[in-house]
Amino acid sequence: MKKRGLVPTDATYTALFNACAESPWKDSGLQHALKLRKELMDKNIQLNPITYRSLLKVCALNSGLQDSFEIFKEMAQKFCVTGPETFNVLFMGCIKDKELGFLYALQLWRQMLHMGVKPDINTYNLLIRATRDCGIGDAAEALHLLTKSKDLVPLSLSAGKEEQGRKSHGIKKRKEGREGPGKQQLLLDRSSSVSGVTGSDGAAMELAGSQKLAEMSRDRHFPSVPSFDSSNLPNLLDLSINTNNMVSLANVNTPSDRLALIGDLGGILHKMKEDKVCPTIKTFTLLAEVVKPDVESEATLLDVIGTYGIQPDLTFFNTLVLKRSKTMNLKSTLELLPTMAQRGIAPNIHTFCNLARACLKKEEGLQLLEDITIAGFHPNNNVYSTLINAAIKRLDYDYLISILRDMRNRNVNPNEVVIRQLEFAAQYPPNFDRYCKKNVFLEKIDGFRGYYTRWLEWMDAEETEHPWQKYRTLAQSDSETN
Repeated sequence: MKKRGLVPTDATYTALFNACAESPWKDSGLQHALKLRKELMDKNIQLNPITYRSLLKVCALNSGLQDSFEIFKEMAQKFCVTGPETFNVLFMGCIKDKELGFLYALQLWRQMLHMGVKPDINTYNLLIRATRDCGIGDAAEALHLLTKSKDLVPLSLSAGKEEQGRKSHGIKKRKEGREGPGKQQLLLDRSSSVSGVTGSDGAAMELAGSQKLAEMSRDRHFPSVPSFDSSNLPNLLDLSINTNNMVSLANVNTPSDRLALIGDLGGILHKMKEDKVCPTIKTFTLLAEVVKPDVESEATLLDVIGTYGIQPDLTFFNTLVLKRSKTMNLKSTLELLPTMAQRGIAPNIHTFCNLARACLKKEEGLQLLEDITIAGFHPNNNVYSTLINAAIKRLDYDYLISILRDMRNRNVNPNEVVIRQLEFAAQYPPNFDRYCKKNVFLEKIDGFRGYYTRWLEWMDAEETEHPWQKYRTLAQSDSETN
């Protein structure tokens, strides 16, 4: 574009920053984004809110939350943040931190409410993702931070001249990170000398939020949320938290534990109703991953979906199949297939791949491979990799050999993941002297190693697809082939 004398527009810069955020090579994407940002600053080119959000996305996905908040504060100084879209990008950054992301998301949630910004459906979906994927860190410190609502201080949106001078040179890397006693304190900063949004900006946010809620309430119907036993428990999504029944945050290790902290299924649906946000099938699919792993909770979730007039889809049921298969109970997992059939939903290859997790015995795994063929699909490396993992966990080398034999018969070339699994399975235990004494178990390893060596000679390896391959068009592929 420069060579042709073309002048980029805001949309050009937005697309470039977004490409950096989506790059499979995170370090490279971040460096390109910082270089572009410096060039724009040198040319005194001002970014619009949408372009700012794409820059914020780069930092949230590739750099870290501290850098993201620097961009956020810079953005908030120039524009009135009235909607949840900017906060949604920050929630994406929270999810990147698997150790403390859930705690950060809760702090960010409450910060957003303090600023008068109402969540939308994307905010709720991202919050549930943080509940599913991320931890809360030290439970005692988290409890202190999240229950002292009276001590909350809104995030500073204005900075002194000295701080602005530092930020003008680009994103400053913070070395302190998680060091010190306040390592989990991301937003709650009592030392901040400047308060948050006030005056006309705050009034504008409240007005915009109320107008948006009014429009949503007119356009949508919100059914009554069924009552749940957990609806009266403390909910960390509230700005004012009733801690009378809360003792500690011990044993907050599973997604269902973290869901309980935000009101469980009933609590989060009540929150959505208060905010005039209607859940989608994506919301319920995410909830399926975080509710308690038992049949009763899944049945309750299915009933609740019906009250919203939403039809469960294949992705939703695949999630339930995967969740049950993690309990290693194949019989219980297979019981979902008739439920799917009653709703007119046929399984796909992902369904069978999820079922493979529960196939702990050779007979179960080989039967699944036959069922896949009968259903009209061809077993792929994902299915075989899952079966291999199940066999390795049980140290069942006869099972492993049967899987490899089936791959050869069906002419499925192994990919890099499968080869790594098999190489691990073929290793002897550390510090083992095979000539010291006879060991029946190790003789099985020898039998597997012998077959695996021959199998490698028979099979071709599947080449790992380049990250950009999915973006190539059919015309490009044909021209390269020719």
